[in-house]
Amino acid sequence: AERATVAEVFLADWAVVYFEADSCSDLTGTDQTICDYMKRLENHDTMDDDYYPLDYPYDVWLHERTNLMRFHYNNDGNIWYDQIYWIGSEDHCNWWGITCNEDHAVKSIIMPNNQMRTASEFPIELTQFAFLEELDLSQNRIQGLIPDEICNMGLTILKGDSNNCPSGCCTSVVQK
Repeated sequence: AERATVAEVFLADWAVVYFEADSCSDLTGTDQTICDYMKRLENHDTMDDDYYPLDYPYDVWLHERTNLMRFHYNNDGNIWYDQIYWIGSEDHCNWWGITCNEDHAVKSIIMPNNQMRTASEFPIELTQFAFLEELDLSQNRIQGLIPDEICNMGLTILKGDSNNCPSGCCTSVVQK
């Protein structure tokens, strides 16, 4: 049997903790799909065993990557106009519409007019980005109001459609 690398063991352990399951097969639906993806080293170019720096913020990076995947799957990402690099092995800081800070944490999600749609509520997984400064999901087909958790994040840019922006929440509103 092949011996697991340090990075593979780290990913497997991380998935168990994050998903609170002994195995990805214990999960269902989107969570099982995302867990299977997150456990596979070949899906994370940043974690190449030849260069696996111990000072890299892997926990934050993996947490954000998982939430971006959840955002993609829960909002019809397979039909977005632009989805360059999404759900590939490339660092998610290079995925279309995503910008990260120097510490590799997501600082902006700018994806206007991208065929994004939700069934009933604004994407709640966006509350999981502690370093987010800018969010623009305007001109998509997103239902529901932007939740207070996002309104209260102190974003420098929060651009949404009139049907998503509670009074005083957005820095810029696009009329629907």
